[in-house]
Amino acid sequence: MKRDNRKIAPLVYKPIDINNITHFITLLKIKQEAYTEFSEGTVSEYPCFFDQKKDILSTESIHRGYMDKKVIEIYSKMKVSFLDQVEKSMIQFINNKKSEFEFLNFKVFFDDTTENDLFTEPSASSFSDELLFDCFTFLKNQIPPIKFLENGFKRHMVKFFETQQEKENISYPDCVQDYVRLKYSTTAANMAVYEGRYLWAEIYVLFRLGMYNEIKGLFAKFNTFFNKINGEFATYFLQYLNSGVNTVGKVNCNERDDKFKIVMVGFLEGNVVNEPYVISSVEDYLFMLLHNTKKIDTSVFMNPRIEFLASLMAGSYQKAFKLVLRSEFNIVAKFHLLNVLSYSIDLVDSEIPDRELADKTFRENCRVFCMFVFKIIDKLTLYHYKLNLVEMLQDNNDYANYIPEFIIKHNLIEMVKEDVIKNKIKERIITELIGTDKKKLLKILQYLDDSVIEGIFEDLLEQAILTDHKLPQNINLSKAEGKKAEDLRDLYIFNFEPSISNLKSTILVDPTIDLRPYKFIIEHVFRKALHVCKESKDKEISRILFEINGKIDLNEECSSLLTNDFLMFI
Repeated sequence: MKRDNRKIAPLVYKPIDINNITHFITLLKIKQEAYTEFSEGTVSEYPCFFDQKKDILSTESIHRGYMDKKVIEIYSKMKVSFLDQVEKSMIQFINNKKSEFEFLNFKVFFDDTTENDLFTEPSASSFSDELLFDCFTFLKNQIPPIKFLENGFKRHMVKFFETQQEKENISYPDCVQDYVRLKYSTTAANMAVYEGRYLWAEIYVLFRLGMYNEIKGLFAKFNTFFNKINGEFATYFLQYLNSGVNTVGKVNCNERDDKFKIVMVGFLEGNVVNEPYVISSVEDYLFMLLHNTKKIDTSVFMNPRIEFLASLMAGSYQKAFKLVLRSEFNIVAKFHLLNVLSYSIDLVDSEIPDRELADKTFRENCRVFCMFVFKIIDKLTLYHYKLNLVEMLQDNNDYANYIPEFIIKHNLIEMVKEDVIKNKIKERIITELIGTDKKKLLKILQYLDDSVIEGIFEDLLEQAILTDHKLPQNINLSKAEGKKAEDLRDLYIFNFEPSISNLKSTILVDPTIDLRPYKFIIEHVFRKALHVCKESKDKEISRILFEINGKIDLNEECSSLLTNDFLMFI
């Protein structure tokens, strides 16, 4: 019989085996001892299992405990939130610094023709890229994006007919029928024919050319085709041309229809139909997006040239600026594109609606462009080309503000001598160098005031004496005019050529001069002066040095040199 596992055996106590009366009494005694404390009289009739709490509950302590717990919870949440914000801020800061580094870490590459191409009229040839030259023209002439794409399609048609050797002189819109017939395959595009013409393709081409009046004429001529055979397409399309609003009614269209019809009906529905045979280029795609007022996502384009074009069409000029800067475009193209992108304040970036931020971005771009130009200047071999670029920059006030900084940084101080450099820029360069590096001003002494020249020589001579570093040989010390500069020049000569004759030429032996302004200089040359006096045994000069020590209170090191032997000598 099969056992039923679902049944559970009952709980059964094992029966107690009692052999005799003695065994029974023993078992009772064991039970009695086990339950001794529960014997009769020890357990009350009504036991109390719960005693009254003797401590009085304090509502204040309860409230305090509750509040403490809440404070801890709030603090814990704030701590987590704060740490998250710090982490996000740090990540953003690092990314910004990385982006800034990539933004400014650009390189300049020259080929054999670059130097000459930079100073010729911009052209597709000098740009080495027709698309980039077209973009330059778009920016320079501030052409509306849709108009720019229409002009591009016209140039495409001209090249097409040149390739086909069909037409020498192209006239619009007469050439549209020929273009459609030669360009497109009737089978590949499943093109519908009506009275010997491919009307859907013609409408698309006219639309790409921006010939709206010709489209209206075609609708009027073939009203039966567009408004009866194909619903009321002409009516809805004319509404779009007049109002700019996409509306579509009863226009039947399926995937087996003419591909040009699919694209145009999809356009009225507010879509950019993915039909590669018709939308065959990036320009076509951007054209349809702009007409549909859809946002252009530039990140989907992998080619830098195409991404740059898309950024311009989207109005993202700051992104376009960065793309050009980081790109490997021809250096001539980069120069002209960055120039026109950075200086035109009218080209307000659509992604920077805030006016103050836009102005700040504009100033940053101007500075970066100047930085780029001076990197080009470093590569140029002909000096007059370098001067031409600086002259070009100074003609724009937005660039001129940064010229002094980069002239100093790139060691082009000699340009201050040139008449073409504006006086305002020269003055700023001189002012900057007076506060930072006066030594560089020695190259342009003839452009400095006498007081400035005196100050330069005073600082240079003091520094040279105290550091024991000779001035460069090209520095003409005879130009050190002015009383203090001349005094320091004599001390400088003695410091590097210590002799009794040179010592007698210094202010140390002139009792009429107040030596206190020269105290540190005298302390520096004092040992050499004592040594020269001892060697030449000139007691008179030695006495003068001894008196100087007391008059201007020289340091302990100088005083320690005046030993008993020296005193006996004088």
